[in-house]
Amino acid sequence: MLSVFKKKITTQSEKKLIELSKRDSRYFAPLYEKYHEQIFRFVYKRMNDLDDSSDITSQVFLKALVHIKNYKHTGVPFVAWLYRIAINEINQYYRDKKKKRTINISHVDVRNIVNDAEVKYNFEMQDKMIASLNELDDLKILLLELRYFEKRSFKEIASILNITESNAKIKVYRLLEELQKKLI
Repeated sequence: MLSVFKKKITTQSEKKLIELSKRDSRYFAPLYEKYHEQIFRFVYKRMNDLDDSSDITSQVFLKALVHIKNYKHTGVPFVAWLYRIAINEINQYYRDKKKKRTINISHVDVRNIVNDAEVKYNFEMQDKMIASLNELDDLKILLLELRYFEKRSFKEIASILNITESNAKIKVYRLLEELQKKLI
């Protein structure tokens, strides 16, 4: 039966794999293979350390496997649940280590945020944006990361953060207004 799932996983086959994984952990392997790289990249952007990122990613999938029987499909992709676990693991890591959280941001990421904040982009904007990001609390940074770096929909952001979709939109747009004031 597992060989059937080595093909591209569709939404329907993913649901079936999740249900099968609740009874037999071997069926979790295709889900792991599908999402491991995506979750690793998400973690690495927040850790900037290869070993710690690998450890955290392993913890995410271990916790997902252990708690898969509690997973309930809510209309958003399964990966949103994995992101929520990853966020919790990253936050726990920083609490335990008493380290300051890092953010990896590219010129393209800055440009996308600046454009949505309706500010004319220039190269000086990079430094202003970094300074502005350093002033934001963890939730606001996470909102930016999910929307602009991970390209998540508002529905997925809502599911990851356990808020309503309209609340996710409001929070992102208010954050853009806040950044706009700082960047002008």
